[in-house]
Amino acid sequence: MTYSYEQKIAFIKGLYCPARQVSDESGCSWELILAQAAQETGWGEKVLQGTNNVFNIKADASWTGESKVFRVWEKVGGKKVWVDAAFRVYDSVLDSLRDRQAFLRDNSRYTKAGLFRADVKGNLVREALALQDAHYATDEDYADNLAIVFNGKSMRRAIAEAKADGCKGCLPIANLYLLDAARVPLARAKVKASQAATTVELVTDADGHVQVQAALSRGPVSLSIWSAHDRRWIAIPYQVTPALPAVAITLIAPTLSIHGSTTLHRVQDDENVSPPSSTSTPVQSVRMNADTYTIKKGDSLSRIARLHGTNYQAIAHLNGIASPYFIQPGQVIAVPKRQSNRAVATHQRVQPPPTQHAASTPPPTSATRQSGVHAIRFRNDADHPQTDVHSVGHAPWMTVAEREFRSGVKRHGGAHPDAHVMEYFSATSLGRQSTDQLAYCAAFVNWCLTRAGYRGNNSAMARSLAAWGRPTEGNRPAYGAVAVVRFPGGGFHVTFVNGAAAFDDDGSVPRLATLGGNQGYGHEVSRSSVPIGWVTHFRFPAQYEEVADDYALKRVVVDGAQMTHRSTH
Repeated sequence: MTYSYEQKIAFIKGLYCPARQVSDESGCSWELILAQAAQETGWGEKVLQGTNNVFNIKADASWTGESKVFRVWEKVGGKKVWVDAAFRVYDSVLDSLRDRQAFLRDNSRYTKAGLFRADVKGNLVREALALQDAHYATDEDYADNLAIVFNGKSMRRAIAEAKADGCKGCLPIANLYLLDAARVPLARAKVKASQAATTVELVTDADGHVQVQAALSRGPVSLSIWSAHDRRWIAIPYQVTPALPAVAITLIAPTLSIHGSTTLHRVQDDENVSPPSSTSTPVQSVRMNADTYTIKKGDSLSRIARLHGTNYQAIAHLNGIASPYFIQPGQVIAVPKRQSNRAVATHQRVQPPPTQHAASTPPPTSATRQSGVHAIRFRNDADHPQTDVHSVGHAPWMTVAEREFRSGVKRHGGAHPDAHVMEYFSATSLGRQSTDQLAYCAAFVNWCLTRAGYRGNNSAMARSLAAWGRPTEGNRPAYGAVAVVRFPGGGFHVTFVNGAAAFDDDGSVPRLATLGGNQGYGHEVSRSSVPIGWVTHFRFPAQYEEVADDYALKRVVVDGAQMTHRSTH
């Protein structure tokens, strides 16, 4: 097949953006990369198919990535013979160019030849002469020939067309997921991203997602979010650096004033607390069963409530404080006295469902729990008004997991891997994968936790989560808890508790309903079940404060697939 002129132009156009990226990262000449690629590969005609290996670098003993064997001509004993040789395979052209740059950087002879001197880097002719001096090529006119190639009409046309097309899809990207202090996505929030001298304004979508694309890798991006209440930009105390492949980062935005209605927490039956109102009893007529507390800088009602074993609704009701629950340093408020028979919500034990519930078989549920947001205004240590935000939602990472379940994530394998599965590993030390053939149950757990603003353990090993976070109360199953499963025949799996798959006559739960990755009938994100006796650990994130209702498991429909070590690996 004849390699056409248009194909040669297309080859350089495809290299332009990756070459600019590598040049920006290293300070070396992108012009040299294009000229070398054109000259050494016949403008792309000699690149080995299916490798992205622009410079046809062999897979020597130091190479740990994928390789592919080709039958090629080589000189052996002065004669050209056919040999089978392994060549490196790259995920992208960008990876190929980066590997070439690493080869030059790690080879001392190029450093000695001055390739990386400040007065050489970035200059095509000087870099080409340094390569020639280091015996990169035997041609005495190597540097001159590269300059001729770069300045030729074909190269100029290819670069002009590449510039006109732009570098979308090739440039470094950061996918940001912005959450408020309650781990609720900040939908339709205005975000300002600044990198070097460039600043753009963006708006998050309904999931709090916004994509930041760098012009080139000019260092970290600074972010700010618009506060409509304060009518000013508030800096997010994190910086992100876009990369390729794209990085996905979950950020907790600064505490902002929340506008719109607030949803009250469900009140526990033993609390006898009515919603706050403007006619509630003032602090001057403190009840006999209440103490007083003087508010300090940095206090919020929720913090005060935790100190006194109650909830902020009770304090708000007692003092006539209505949403947005604004309090002042120095203000004296009434707080309910601790009672010995009163259980703190986060440690209250819940009995199993009554026998009559089991006998009547509770109706199946999707286990999706209602969520809402409270805004609690207070002053911080710098005496600035802020808002303490709380969510009604239980285990907010389960909302993320449910979304993945509804997306139909399934390991396809072969030539059609699932992009979701490959992305899950970005929340582990393995980093984003180019294949979905790895067991991804632990990666899925870490990814969902990270998207919800909680810390996982950064490991793709299922059993490692047994030592992560903290145990549930009494190591009991709870909604959203991470369940570490050990199969009777050996091997581990990790998943989320989604409810009860069944109830015994005494109200106990013999099988748990789970929501996890790499399970079900086809290694998908599924609602499956597992015998409760196979679970060795139930864990919560260390910073998560559960409520009693988390331990009241509800009936959930599962897929009926048999869960085994083989089916989850």
